[in-house]
Amino acid sequence: MIEAIVKLGIDQCHLANHSTGGIICTHMMVMAPKLFNKVLSLDPVGPKGLDLSQQTELFQNMKNSRDLTYSVMATAAPTLFQSQSLQDGTSPQFASTTTSEQQELYDRLIDKAMTISDGIWLGVPINLTQEYKSGKLREKQKSIIQPHLILWGEYDQWIPKAHLDEMVEGAFPKSRLCCEFY
Repeated sequence: MIEAIVKLGIDQCHLANHSTGGIICTHMMVMAPKLFNKVLSLDPVGPKGLDLSQQTELFQNMKNSRDLTYSVMATAAPTLFQSQSLQDGTSPQFASTTTSEQQELYDRLIDKAMTISDGIWLGVPINLTQEYKSGKLREKQKSIIQPHLILWGEYDQWIPKAHLDEMVEGAFPKSRLCCEFY
């Protein structure tokens, strides 16, 4: 990404990210701090990474099952679904407030997810767990000087709020966290 930005002749740009894009952007800011300015993060995986060591088999099974992927990914978009239908052993049911356009988009996203490579399906949990265990990026996070606006939804089941609090409370000196977006 850094090479592409440079080859395009961009001297400085802002970053917007979501989920694992958060940790990718953090690596980019450490590698080329002068290239980036403000950052907008939506439910980002922070420099701490995530311990997904217990979920590696889940990701493998999701790669092979659209129904399982549909159910697990529903937990990443909980406001689209009836909350009681997101419990283990149940099939996610859209909430009455979810529009047909939102339902169609969700289905298209799941279809696209089923086409991603093994490197993504299996690499994501492995790499995020390695980052979590090593702590190497966390050691560098105080060098991040770019202002961050971090948005986190109170129903997020994947990104622990404590990780984002850590980013705001000293790790990223110019950051703020806005919560309860859903």
